[in-house]
Amino acid sequence: MSAFMAVDSDTPEWLYLATGFYTYGWYWLLKVVVPPPPNPGPSTLVLMFSPLPVIYTGVALMLRRVPRRAWRWPLYAWACAVAIGVVGLGNPDGDFLVLGLA
Repeated sequence: MSAFMAVDSDTPEWLYLATGFYTYGWYWLLKVVVPPPPNPGPSTLVLMFSPLPVIYTGVALMLRRVPRRAWRWPLYAWACAVAIGVVGLGNPDGDFLVLGLA
């Protein structure tokens, strides 16, 4: 709905909210669809959220055809935020194998 509001009002700032909702929905979708491992921990969250920066960057690259650059920045910002979160969650454990997979 927020993405439609962004397109309808021609205001790319609504994409920050839309991408936040998508990130939140991604967590619950994977929590319901994919069964959790026996001992879930931070590494589980790392593997859950690791595809999101790639998805956000891919969508931002597809938006290159839009004449205004402002439509890409919210997606780049969320991709960066999720990537920093993934690295931040994976690094304290010292589990560099999971971080490398992500």
